[in-house]
Amino acid sequence: MKLATDYKIIKVSSPLRSKRAWQIESFLLKIFEYGNYSFAKALAGNLAPNLLNTFFLAQYNNEIIATAGSLYSSANPSIALLGPVCVKSSFRRNGLAFHLCSLLLSHLQAQQVKAVYLGVKQDNPARKLYAKLGFNGYNGLVMRKLFCKKQDFNRRYSPNKNPIIRKMSWQDFPEVSALICEPAGMYTFDFNKGLYSTRYAQINKFLPIFPEMMADIEKNNDIANVLINPDQGSITGLVRINCPKSSPQRHLATLEFFVLDNFLNKSADLINAAILQFRSRVPKGIICYCLECDGKKKNILQSLGFVQYSYMPDFVNIRGRLRDVLILKLDRN
Repeated sequence: MKLATDYKIIKVSSPLRSKRAWQIESFLLKIFEYGNYSFAKALAGNLAPNLLNTFFLAQYNNEIIATAGSLYSSANPSIALLGPVCVKSSFRRNGLAFHLCSLLLSHLQAQQVKAVYLGVKQDNPARKLYAKLGFNGYNGLVMRKLFCKKQDFNRRYSPNKNPIIRKMSWQDFPEVSALICEPAGMYTFDFNKGLYSTRYAQINKFLPIFPEMMADIEKNNDIANVLINPDQGSITGLVRINCPKSSPQRHLATLEFFVLDNFLNKSADLINAAILQFRSRVPKGIICYCLECDGKKKNILQSLGFVQYSYMPDFVNIRGRLRDVLILKLDRN
């Protein structure tokens, strides 16, 4: 084990030259499996120009031995994601992770970040490190650190009469990740992926969710829009429509949406805007999965003309109780 005084600290932020970005990714891949998006692309600024990727690196003899990284949007830096944090095995238990994360958190606070989120399994010893850094268990494997009072942070989701609807992009990675954690009255965030509101189920998957969504959207040319509170720049809802590529199913698209309670009255506008964008691609109809007990979601869909298409009894187990699932359909004849 080397002494802590032997290493040099370097801060790097996107956009980086591809060679330097790949050097950092190469180090990460020696410790982590390849994730759901390329760190090299993020560091090079190729995912979105205002999705900032900042790392603090420890180098020893010009070799990277430890990293602590973060993601946040320069357009709205309220939310940041922490990770990955890793240390080369021969340099562990030397305070490197704590030191780099402390520097990174100070940097994020200086950028006017209000909250930092991370995902770490509950049996992972790293939770002790994050607790020492001021993170608290938030929901399931999600931990969060606030740089402001909780009530001030929660104002980000206060009602607004004129929310904005726009296309979802990589710059929304931090904001959508925070949205996933909000305990909405609507039951499902993404039924097909088994993602539920934190009001009803703990989060058991976090950081990979948004990259997986974007991978599907980019691959299939799906429609994905977000609902934004313009007062705070916070994302308060999203909608996705995808059309299967296989010929037997190409006549039906699948709709999924998730909106916080204070913005439910804008759900129809959010969905209609997506349907209008998608209208030329689906000849027959759009379906949406909805728990029978989810009155909020069901009422919104029925107000838009969706009707029951199919029914799956006792299909979902929520808090030990089996729930029926409806498939609602909007015909496009």
